[in-house]
Amino acid sequence: MKRAVVIMVAVLAMGLPLLAACGDEASDSAAPEASSEDVAGVIAADSDLSTMSSAIDAARFGETLAGPGPFTVLAPNNAAFEALPPGTLDQLLADPSGALTDLLNFHVIPEKLMAADLAAGKSVETLLGEKIYFITGKDGKLYVNDLHVVRTDLVGSNGVVQVIDGVLIPPTD
Repeated sequence: MKRAVVIMVAVLAMGLPLLAACGDEASDSAAPEASSEDVAGVIAADSDLSTMSSAIDAARFGETLAGPGPFTVLAPNNAAFEALPPGTLDQLLADPSGALTDLLNFHVIPEKLMAADLAAGKSVETLLGEKIYFITGKDGKLYVNDLHVVRTDLVGSNGVVQVIDGVLIPPTD
């Protein structure tokens, strides 16, 4: 009997730290922690979004993104900008109050949409006044207008950033 009690105490002693660790993991998977930065600050702080951050600065679009929101910013990663045809980014940067601002407005939705809000499929209107479409592909991944959403739910004080692997090109008249 004594031996059985000692074994039970030993099992409990080894199991409690494991249970505590499981509890920590569960709390980590809870809702993403919001940054004290606005969505432009979240983008600026991410090295993989430095080209998007530079575009925001060039167009003085940070003022818009510093507003109360809420916003969902579909932020192309650096590789997305690098994949544009040669000279495209230079042309956009040369017209910061025209084409670049239109492009940035096409990447912002005037509501906070977490990835879970988008997974079932949804069409939304951007700040440019154009619709974009979210779908879950056959591969189970989330897409917006055929571009893969590669990182989700980077939460800022006034919205959320969803990182995409391409640049959304606004429709032309």
